[in-house]
Amino acid sequence: MKKVIFPILTICILSACTIFTSCRKDEINLTNPNQLVVNPDPSVVDELHEVLVNTTGSLNDLLQLKSADEGDLPALPDGLSVVDVDNIPLEYPKSHVTSSDIIANIDHIDPSLQNHYDRYVMFVPENKQPFFLIIQKGVEDKRAIRAKEIVEFLLRDVAGSEYGADKSEVANKMGSNGAVLLMLTGIDGDGKNLSEKFLPGQELYEIQTPIYGEDVYLSGDEWHRDAGYEEIFHFVHDYGIGANSEGALEEYQEEILALTAEQLSNNIIKESEIEPHELAEEAAGEAGVSNEYIATVLDAYYGLWDAVLGWPDTWGGYEPRNREQVTNQDPEGLKLVEKFIPPYLNQVFSMDPTFTGTFKMNLTPGELYTNRSRYLRWLRLTGENDVSVEGNEQDNIFINGPGNNEIYGGDGNDIVVYEGKYEDYSIERSTIGLTVNGRGVDLLINIEYIAFADLIMSID
Repeated sequence: MKKVIFPILTICILSACTIFTSCRKDEINLTNPNQLVVNPDPSVVDELHEVLVNTTGSLNDLLQLKSADEGDLPALPDGLSVVDVDNIPLEYPKSHVTSSDIIANIDHIDPSLQNHYDRYVMFVPENKQPFFLIIQKGVEDKRAIRAKEIVEFLLRDVAGSEYGADKSEVANKMGSNGAVLLMLTGIDGDGKNLSEKFLPGQELYEIQTPIYGEDVYLSGDEWHRDAGYEEIFHFVHDYGIGANSEGALEEYQEEILALTAEQLSNNIIKESEIEPHELAEEAAGEAGVSNEYIATVLDAYYGLWDAVLGWPDTWGGYEPRNREQVTNQDPEGLKLVEKFIPPYLNQVFSMDPTFTGTFKMNLTPGELYTNRSRYLRWLRLTGENDVSVEGNEQDNIFINGPGNNEIYGGDGNDIVVYEGKYEDYSIERSTIGLTVNGRGVDLLINIEYIAFADLIMSID
């Protein structure tokens, strides 16, 4: 759940932000409060910014195809033909940040924080004022990658939406407001973990980020509830939209506040179930209840409550647990979240590298996790195990891994992406699909396109 955010004033010098705070110095405990909390390499800032400003949000921005001369290619199997990427009916919306890989240079982190944090991820928006995910010692890298992917997802444009069609200013505000996301070990509220006295920011605990295909993700383990979307939406809401800082979407924030008050009065949000400090924050003009309300609707919208065991209700006694229930019981809340987020998860999310077996992206009775995986569109296979993936009715993108994999596209226009050039693989057609032999031996069924580093093929 949301933590109180201390106010942060940022002054940007060159390509990085100097962070000042109004908190007591012994609470922040920085070596020098006027010093950078993270002092990144300016060349990396420039490089990420250059990628961002030259990215338009097309499928080729993901694939990064190199041109190929079809005349130099080996003969293609029957029913396959080379196709231009611009003619493929798959949308890939623009994200208004580009992010670094995990940077493990502890010298970039303020000396007073180096006993606690040892890595970071840098996000660069279009105004070239970076903001950061700072990672506590002991947190697995794959948890940080998951958080990074969610940040990018929430800052992707949503065509046709009222407030999400162009999120560039939201991302810019996160940079100018000095946004910090803290990736922490342990469990929220157990009193044994780092708190904001070391560094103000939005807290995200590693236990809140189950990875697609991980055992706790598949089982719906209640201690590993997928709270990453909630906490990172708080992050975007506070620093970008403008819940507790000067934001980019003042009108949207006013709508969130107004609907929260209305839903408290009509008992959609049960006031008796709200923490007193959240009510006090809301009464004082800070986003406490409203911040939690919209994030809870978002969680229900993506099926996250229905995918875990042991949670009889959601935050604040809010009863809708899935999209169908939100539609019927809280249609105004549905409209509110759809003004900023898309119906499906428009982001390439990574599977857990240890996964083996069958992973389903369609709602399947008896498979609890499919209440949330049904909203996935794009998936990256990362491990060396043999896996089977079942797509859904959406246009799916599968970035293939090194195992012997079976990929079922289902409905929609689906594409499987391979590392390396076409000449590194051989393809055979059978009555049930295509066999692709290269990094492993893969079976593709109901797939419309295959992409290599130098070309895309259409499958009749």
